[in-house]
Amino acid sequence: MSTINVEPASAVASTPEVVSGVGYVECRGLFIKEENEGGYSSICLNLPGVQSQGETLNEAIQNLKEAFLLAVETYKESGEEIPWRDLSNEFPRECGEQRWFTVHV
Repeated sequence: MSTINVEPASAVASTPEVVSGVGYVECRGLFIKEENEGGYSSICLNLPGVQSQGETLNEAIQNLKEAFLLAVETYKESGEEIPWRDLSNEFPRECGEQRWFTVHV
């Protein structure tokens, strides 16, 4: 079962790491409020290809967490290296609200 803790993006390191021996992974998400259509689009900034959406910010966070967890599990099961994206060059803040969360894998 996965767990989630959400914090402001400024609190996370630029490269995700599994917390020693525990199986937690950090994900930085970008949440973009869709002014015209309503709801939120969400993108995992540090794992390419992981994205989702939700009607509310909380739903978008939960859906991105599930997509992130599925992607990490898929990489682990296949034995492939996870292609973490270096976030030392951050996305501009005006793109949307950035948050990070840890997921128990």
